[in-house]
Amino acid sequence: VTERKQREQRIERQRQRLEVVNRVLRHDIRNDMQVILGTTENLLKPQQAQPQLKRIKRKGEDIVTLSERARDLERFVGDGAVETTTVDLSAVVADVIADLERTYPDVEFRVERPDRAEVSAVDLIDSALRNVLENAAEHNDQSVPEVSVTVMGPTDDGDVTVTVADNGPGLPDREQEVIETGTETALKHSNGLGLWIAYWTITTSGGTITFAENTPRGSVITIRLPSASAEQPKP
Repeated sequence: VTERKQREQRIERQRQRLEVVNRVLRHDIRNDMQVILGTTENLLKPQQAQPQLKRIKRKGEDIVTLSERARDLERFVGDGAVETTTVDLSAVVADVIADLERTYPDVEFRVERPDRAEVSAVDLIDSALRNVLENAAEHNDQSVPEVSVTVMGPTDDGDVTVTVADNGPGLPDREQEVIETGTETALKHSNGLGLWIAYWTITTSGGTITFAENTPRGSVITIRLPSASAEQPKP
C-alpha cells in the first residue's frame, strides 16, 4: 500500500468517525433537552413535581455521560498516532464490575478471571469495557438481569479474551453490523457512542470484538486483545 493510499484511508476513517460523533451528539443531546424542557413545563403541576424532578436529573446525567464519551472519542479523531501500553485486563474488569454493581444493584454480575491478564492496549480500554458491560446491564429487561464476564488467556495465538454474556433482549442486528464493520450507511445507524468507543478502542489496540446470540436469550460479546507478552508484528 502506497503512502498516498494510506493517507487516503486515514482521512476516510477520520471522516467516518467525525460523522458518527456529530450525528450522535446532535441526536442524543436534542432528545434529552426536549425531555428536560417538556418535563420542566409539567413542574407547574405540583402533584407531578417529584417524579418529574427525578426524570430531569436522569436526563441531565445522560448528557454528562454523553459529553464524557465524546471527550474519549477525540483521541480517535485526530491525525496523531494512538499509542498502546501494558494493561492488566483482569484488574480493569474487576474495577469496572465493582463500580457497575453500585450503579445497577438489581443486576447479578458473575465474574471469572485470573489474578493477572496483561494486554497491550490503548489506555481507554477501561472505558471500552465499561461501555460494553453497561450496555448489557442497562438494557436488560429480565426480572433477574444477569451479566457474566469471563477473562481467559493468553491463548496459544497470544490473545487474551473477555467474554460478556447476558440474558437481555439481545443486540439489534443493525448494532452488530455497524459495530463489527466499523461503518454506517444512511439506513443503518448505531444508537449511541458507547459501542463505538468500544469498537475503536479495541481495534486500535490490535484486537477484535464480535457478537453472537446467547442461549436461550441475550447476547454474547467476545473481545480479543493481544497479550503484552506476545511478540507484536510491526504495522
